[in-house]
Amino acid sequence: MIPNSMKAAVTTKAGGPEVIEIKHVEVPRAKSGWTLVKVMAAGVNRSEMYTRQGHSPDVMFPRIQGIECVGLVVDSLNEELPEGTKVVANMGEMGRDFDGSYAEYALLPDKIISRVETSLDWKTLGALPEMYATAYGSVFECLRVQEGDQILIRGGSSSVGLAAIGLAKSKGAQVTASIRKKSFDTKKDVLVAAGATPIVDDGDLASKGQSYNKVLELVGTSSLRDSLKLLVPGGICCFTGILGNQWVLDHFAPFSDLNSSTYLTTYASKSWTESALTDVIRLVEDGKLSPPIYKTFRLDQLKEIHDIMESGVAVGKMVVMP
Repeated sequence: MIPNSMKAAVTTKAGGPEVIEIKHVEVPRAKSGWTLVKVMAAGVNRSEMYTRQGHSPDVMFPRIQGIECVGLVVDSLNEELPEGTKVVANMGEMGRDFDGSYAEYALLPDKIISRVETSLDWKTLGALPEMYATAYGSVFECLRVQEGDQILIRGGSSSVGLAAIGLAKSKGAQVTASIRKKSFDTKKDVLVAAGATPIVDDGDLASKGQSYNKVLELVGTSSLRDSLKLLVPGGICCFTGILGNQWVLDHFAPFSDLNSSTYLTTYASKSWTESALTDVIRLVEDGKLSPPIYKTFRLDQLKEIHDIMESGVAVGKMVVMP
């Protein structure tokens, strides 16, 4: 039986973590093209922090945020989504144009829902969607990583960075990861355990004579120029993240900032393809990938989660278990 009300973490307005309030709200009902899902786990993302801070001008508040979740179908008009079906959902303006996964139930468009068959527990499955959608798209669609590649992952201790290390290693690439000097001692061991060797201090790496044929840029525009200079002829740099919180690259000069015969691309995260989702789940089930989970939280701890994101102390994915 579907309850009339549910607990949700509502972002009441743009601002600091304190604008997130736990409220009891009405449970939405299934309608044509939309399915009601009981949220069993939901990963938390930095993009949600930026939205909460007010950097997503198209998002209207109050809003139940959350751009991804895993769970069980509760009610649907879609015959392909019967009650009890295990599903994964992410992106498609979830938690932005319509209420998302910071709640006990979420009403989601059928087009962003994927059915899954897996033995993974909810915590592990809940860590996968957005983290691995972003890492998978960056590593394989944009960088086209293959055996023998020399790849640098900048911002390697982020959840996407750690996921990308595992994916690149699964294809036989040699992975180097960079982290900030002040975090080196506290985060180095995690990166080594993920499969990155060597680990380097982030900074002006080009001046130290480093070179790679693939670079995944997760820090952002503050280090992009340096990343471009690290590429050998034919090399590719994929710009995916802005961990440095700097959105715009001022005075970009292609003739001087790009090495000849190198490539710059970007990955904008989108919903899973069925094949990519299945690929990642099987790699995890077979023990070939180990999702970097930092910690699990209750729904009423979302303010605390956003505090942690702003502090930058987490190494890996944070997962909410409503």
